[in-house]
Amino acid sequence: MATRAAVAVSAPAKVNLLLRVGPKGADGYHAIFSIVQQVSLSDRLLVSARPRGIEFSSRGLTVPPGRDNLVVRAAERLRRAAGVSAGATIRLAKRIPMGAGLGGGSSDAAAVALALNRLWRLGWSRRRLAGVMAPLGSDVALFFSAPLSIVEGAGGVVRPVRDAAGRAAPHLPWWLVVVYPGLVSPTAEAYHALDRWRAEHPPASRSRFSPGPPFPLTPREREIIISRFLRGTRTSVRPLLDNDFEPVIYDRLPAVRGAADRLARSGAKGVLLSGSGSAVFGLFATLRSARTAAGAIRAAQPAWGVWVARPLRRVPPVRVVRLPI
Repeated sequence: MATRAAVAVSAPAKVNLLLRVGPKGADGYHAIFSIVQQVSLSDRLLVSARPRGIEFSSRGLTVPPGRDNLVVRAAERLRRAAGVSAGATIRLAKRIPMGAGLGGGSSDAAAVALALNRLWRLGWSRRRLAGVMAPLGSDVALFFSAPLSIVEGAGGVVRPVRDAAGRAAPHLPWWLVVVYPGLVSPTAEAYHALDRWRAEHPPASRSRFSPGPPFPLTPREREIIISRFLRGTRTSVRPLLDNDFEPVIYDRLPAVRGAADRLARSGAKGVLLSGSGSAVFGLFATLRSARTAAGAIRAAQPAWGVWVARPLRRVPPVRVVRLPI
């Protein structure tokens, strides 16, 4: 049977293990400091060559059509930047829900750039690809970095988590149950709500565990946060988890708080909102306990999305596969 080459790549979701949000700057953006972990819940892309133009289709969860789709925009952007005349056929299997704080659209954009870089034999570095894709969204750069990374600024400053001696962070020993209660939480609205909430609450109530140092963080404050995180991965995880959006989103979307409460009652060692929501996740010590919790939540709330996932140890490979003609 005759075959043709194609490129397959996974687009992983992410969860924010820590998310601190600074006040709005003069440019209208909020500075953040976040520790982000990519996880095994993922979309999948299959990309093959065509003479010209970008042909896109998807299955699974609904995605925006045509030019509103980040995959198409990323492909067209890379084609223009590289001066490529050839086209591509892109097939997306969509599992990561939109508006959930899991970075699915941004991950898809990064993944298609990596796939086309291979298909069109550009030989560009991940850093160069990240620079070209940056205008598509502040989360895109994250998915060109290590699976466990620090994100700063408006989201475009990304670096792997390392200890004071420069060693890479150890593999996180947890299993995750990710729960999406079926509600979209638009990022812009979440930031506006956070600004209003902060105007109404004293600083001491702005974080679940401590108000934290004010922005901008000094290098020493960053070092302390990272050191505490790395030490905590070997002990109790609960004090590590913090997200400035939690009180705001839980107030605006009671179903999200309900999802977090169900995870806590199911035995999670720690529970947190991811990004600006609406997905929440719980950390479990064993695969068995994670599967038990996920099954109980699915049975109680069959309309919710519930997935068992693990932290990624390495970036997903970009693989060449053979398709029948």
